[in-house]
Parts: sequence; C-alpha cells; structure tokens
Amino acid sequence: MSKLMHILPFMENEELKELAIKIINKEVKGVKLHMLYPFLSKEDLNEMIKVMIEKNDVANLKYVLPFASKEMIDLIYEGIKNGTIKDMKEHYLYPFLGKDKLKDMFDTLVSRAADEPDEDDEEDEDEEDED
Repeated sequence: MSKLMHILPFMENEELKELAIKIINKEVKGVKLHMLYPFLSKEDLNEMIKVMIEKNDVANLKYVLPFASKEMIDLIYEGIKNGTIKDMKEHYLYPFLGKDKLKDMFDTLVSRAADEPDEDDEEDEDEEDED
C-alpha cells in the first residue's frame, strides 16, 4: 500500500475518482479511502461525501472531516441532527463547525439535558448517597 501512496500525487483526477468510487462500492479492498482525500478535487470529494452520507458510511465520514468543505460539514451536521446519519457522534464535528452551528448544537444539548437527565449523572448521585 505504501507504493500506492507514493504515486497518488501524480495521478489524474479521473483516475483517483474512479478508485474512490470502487473503494466505496467495495470493489477494491486493501486500499483505504482516506488515503485519497488529500488528492481528490474539491468537486470529487464533495461527490464522495454525498455518497458516504447516502450509504451512512460513518467510518469514512469521520476521516473526511479535515478535508471537507464548510458546505459538506454542514450537510453532515444536518444529517446527524435529523437522524439520516446514524451512529456518528456529534463531537467529531466540533473542530470543523462554524460558531453558528456550534451554538445550535450547544442549545440542543442544553435543551435535551433539561428534559432528560444524563444517566451518568444519576449514577454519580447514587454513589454519593452510599457514602
């Protein structure tokens, strides 16, 4: 695989895109999709992110965040928020979200905390009662 890494910067956009599609469709194994992220064009990377969202490919979505555009980060955020992206923790997005989205997420978490006490908090209270 290291030999592949050395040649990626010299490949054409179309070849990289074709390889990325094959990896996403599991036609090629043994090559990690995240190896291609720095070399894909912005348009191709956006297209790959949309496919990952459709397929709920959380494993690859986590790795693409540093390379994703603000538009794609917002799309991933909305997918997590509305439940179309499952099993991806919101905290993966914190470093990549704008202030407005972070505030929205903060407000949502505060609202949930007011309505639903955190299970960990209840366990802490039980331990204090035992002392």
